[in-house]
Amino acid sequence: MNNYKIKNLPEDERPRERMKKVGVENLSDSELLAIILKTGTKEKSVSLLAIDILNKFSLNDLKNISINSLLNIKGIG
Repeated sequence: MNNYKIKNLPEDERPRERMKKVGVENLSDSELLAIILKTGTKEKSVSLLAIDILNKFSLNDLKNISINSLLNIKGIG
């Protein structure tokens, strides 16, 4: 996956716009997490940051993860 910026995607492919168009239940976990995160870093788009987080932690882990563990992830602040 490319390190693209959300604003460079066609509007109908952006997570928030897709959520409005097709509903929350039709978005991937990474799209939903990208919406929650809102922004990425200079080095990593919010979409890639969301994917990296989901590769590191399961959804079950995320609901129980400590703030300190989240803050250790570059791009979370």
